[in-house]
Amino acid sequence: MAIHNSPMSPGKTCHPKAGGPWDIQMRRNFGDMMHEREDMHFMWGPDAPHVPPSTALNHFAIALTGFVTSGLLFRYALVPDRPPFPVNTPSMAL
Repeated sequence: MAIHNSPMSPGKTCHPKAGGPWDIQMRRNFGDMMHEREDMHFMWGPDAPHVPPSTALNHFAIALTGFVTSGLLFRYALVPDRPPFPVNTPSMAL
């Protein structure tokens, strides 16, 4: 929405800054006009999610199930059981 019937400014400039920005953290030169939605274009602002929350929850559940399954597989299938009788070796008598 434009303010006072002025045209809406674009989200970023077409002209590259010569020598880099004056304020490196904010990527802005002194005296630059701020965009009316500056909080949306802010460098440290949150990014918009690319995936719907339900899909992200499904992906997380699938990954968690895979980690738990592989952990249980390593625990019960790959770790050998203790022998029923301990092995007596000559070094145990020392």
